[in-house]
Amino acid sequence: MSKVNGQQSSSLGHRIAVITLIFTIIGVIWTIISSFIPSNVIVIPPRNANIRFVKLNVDELIEGSSTRTVTLERTGNIQIPLTVKFQLASNVTASLREVEITGATRNNNLYSIAFLAGQAQKSFEVAALDDGVVESQEILTFELVGDSNYTLGSPSTINLYIVDNVAVNDNIMNDAPVIDTFVATPSILEAGQSTTLVWIIAKNIPADLDISPNVGNVSTLDEITITPVSSTTYTLTASNEAGSVSESITVQVKTSEQATLSAPSSIEGGESFLIDYTGPNASGDYITMVPVDAPEGSYDSRSFFYPSSTSGKGTLTAAPTAGEYEIRYIIDEDDVTIARRSITVTPPVVTLEAPDTVSAGTEFVVNFTGPNASGDYITIVPAGSRQGTYRDFFYPSSKMGSDFLSAPDTAGNYEIRYVFGEGDVTASSIQITVF
Repeated sequence: MSKVNGQQSSSLGHRIAVITLIFTIIGVIWTIISSFIPSNVIVIPPRNANIRFVKLNVDELIEGSSTRTVTLERTGNIQIPLTVKFQLASNVTASLREVEITGATRNNNLYSIAFLAGQAQKSFEVAALDDGVVESQEILTFELVGDSNYTLGSPSTINLYIVDNVAVNDNIMNDAPVIDTFVATPSILEAGQSTTLVWIIAKNIPADLDISPNVGNVSTLDEITITPVSSTTYTLTASNEAGSVSESITVQVKTSEQATLSAPSSIEGGESFLIDYTGPNASGDYITMVPVDAPEGSYDSRSFFYPSSTSGKGTLTAAPTAGEYEIRYIIDEDDVTIARRSITVTPPVVTLEAPDTVSAGTEFVVNFTGPNASGDYITIVPAGSRQGTYRDFFYPSSKMGSDFLSAPDTAGNYEIRYVFGEGDVTASSIQITVF
């Protein structure tokens, strides 16, 4: 009985040893395998890639002699492989027979390009083939095709301009430039915010580029960041020997610094008049009257005042020269106009009255009417003298009155002139003979 029990006990111990050995081997194997597994948890991100074209530095293709690299950029999830599709847009004037595309797979008019896992950019090459035909510029537009695996970013289209090689060599293509794009991002700002003006000039001939107001020449740039202090319309002008073209964009600035102006719709030249205003009354703000086409920041020192409060009245004096003018409320920072009102200046009434003849060296009376603006004067000069010439003269003391002039010592034909102080312009003249 004890012998049997001893054999059974020995068999059980053997089995336990075998099982222990098996688990030990499994533990060793697991330790080896786990050493190759990263300790961090791998998370597969959602399929939320964003695809867009990268803007070209040069968008021109010359037949038979140039290629362009077109690049697609992927943002967001780039950790998984992705196939992106694109095609020719419907507005193209060039056909696929006139170009050669490498680096993308074609299926009829549809192309696809494959991103590897972790790859943020992928490119393909476009070459224009020499078709031997003289023709005008053609447009080749690629557009991304939407897919559930990605979203379309901006830009989702891109243009290439095919230039005929014969025309280039013979220098017969000499068109004005074309503004393909001119945008502001963003176009609505809070006070103090900045925006970026971006433009694309789609043309084979270089052009001088200028943005107004307050930006200037941008020929070496394709974008610029600005911080307007008030709502402003910016105009991009592209010009060359063949002509020029312009395009405008308005940037709206939300600001509490608004102003109002109230004034007559018309006024006689040289007249002084009251206006009502409201405005921020910040340090350096001023109100002036200038010609309607005067550049921003212009002012007339003879028709100008600083507001004394956020609302009130002020006096301006109309220029003596008739025409269309503006009253402007200008804030000192960057000389920006925040309010303007149109006003028409009508010709002032100017008359002169004097004897037809006077003795040399004697005084005589001149009766006059006129605006009596600052700097106006009445003088006697030889007949036919150039503008701004003066001899004996007096300043009118009112809009209607009389004063004395002295006749020259030399006999001859002379003129009596009422001259505006602004610009030395003769407003009225009469003839007089000295004997």
